[in-house]
Amino acid sequence: MDTLGKRIEIAIQNSFKKKKDIALKIGVHANTITDWIQDKKEPGINKIRSLAVETGCDINWLIMGEEKSVAAPPVVREPQPLYNIGAPLASKIEGLNTYHRAVVEEIVEGLLKIEGK
Repeated sequence: MDTLGKRIEIAIQNSFKKKKDIALKIGVHANTITDWIQDKKEPGINKIRSLAVETGCDINWLIMGEEKSVAAPPVVREPQPLYNIGAPLASKIEGLNTYHRAVVEEIVEGLLKIEGK
C-alpha cells in the first residue's frame, strides 16, 4: 500500500540525509517524522513542501503518489565528495554503488570532524 508515510520514508532514504538532520532543517522533532512515516500523523502542506525541498523529491509525487501523479518519484542523487583524497582511493570510492559510496563518504566525513578539518 502506497501511503504518504511510505513516500516520506523513500524520499528521506533517497536523499542520503539523516532523519534527524532533515527534522532540524524543517523545524520538527525526529520523532515527528517517525510518526509521519508510520502514518500516525500527517504533516501540514508547509512541512510537506519543506520535506520536498530538503530531500530533493518532487512535491507532487510526495503528496499524490505514483498512481495519481504524472510526476516522477524522488531522484536518487549521487553523493558529492566532501573531502580531497588521492586519485587511487577516489576512483575506488567512485566505483562503489550509490549506497556504499554514501556510507564511505559519511564515515570519512565523521573522521574529518573528529580530526577538526
